Amino acid sequence: MIKYTVRKSNSNVFTSSTVRRLVTAFIMVMSFLCVIGEKCAVHADYLYKPVDAHITFICQGIEGIEGGQYRISIKSETGLEPLPSQEVITVNEDGKGEFILHITEPGTYDYQVYQIKGSDKEVLYDDTKYDVHVFVMSDENGKLEYTVAVNISNTDQKPDTVEFKNIAANTTTEATTVPPTSITSFK
Repeated sequence: MIKYTVRKSNSNVFTSSTVRRLVTAFIMVMSFLCVIGEKCAVHADYLYKPVDAHITFICQGIEGIEGGQYRISIKSETGLEPLPSQEVITVNEDGKGEFILHITEPGTYDYQVYQIKGSDKEVLYDDTKYDVHVFVMSDENGKLEYTVAVNISNTDQKPDTVEFKNIAANTTTEATTVPPTSITSFK
């Protein structure tokens, strides 16, 4: 009589718990890559119809100075917001400019828009900084829509427009004089 010995080896057999562990590990690694590598944003184009959000600004020319230029910059508040292809725009004299943001998913995106100070000694550069908030929502068809809200940084002021106005350094302002008041002494 021949005797067969059956030997079980766990090295070549995937048990259901091993498969579960592998699947769990795979999901964790992919989730990590999506969060760290922002790979999930690639799929957002398929979920939503992207929108180009426009942040416009106005630059006022300087009276008496020809050839004035404004260099306007935008930066992300957290570093995670989508940025335009041009993060600095140069506007000559009186003019308008705009930053165009290609947004692929709903959310609130916060930016700061400001002028980069120039080197012309005859110009006092406007140092106003604007906090710009872009609110993006999706309609029932997945189309993205946006609104823009602006306030002057570190204030409650909410201007209608983002506007920069440089002035000539030699501009003097009229001082208002207050007439002297008579002093009455009481004894």
